Amino acid sequence: MNFHALSLIPDGAGRLFACAAAGMMMGALSWALCPIVGGRIEPFDTGAGFLAGQALMTVGTFWIGWATGSWAKVALTVLGLYVGQVAYSAAAVGTLWILLGMVTITSLCVFPAVGGALSVGIGRAARKRMGRNL
Repeated sequence: MNFHALSLIPDGAGRLFACAAAGMMMGALSWALCPIVGGRIEPFDTGAGFLAGQALMTVGTFWIGWATGSWAKVALTVLGLYVGQVAYSAAAVGTLWILLGMVTITSLCVFPAVGGALSVGIGRAARKRMGRNL
């Protein structure tokens, strides 16, 4: 039996919204971790904060990709990561640097996007090979 938290939400628009909302929460939390882990507000200013945020977002996106097997849900999760990070950074750093932030934050979404894409591809191949849900 294949159970994951997203299976509690009926498939369709609700599940798509849940993926985007999860991405927004992970994106904001990745920035919130930086001062706790690395002592600086921005992920680019601290190695430990950067790695903690990347790990959180990549693992979360990997799990969503594996659990759903959907490219669209991974894409919405990554979009949510971006929106969550931009919103948190605007609140934490201020709106003066928001345009620069909007450009540089795209680089923070690369590892999670790759992790999500890999999990969908690997999960689909494994399910096809095994002939059942994992």
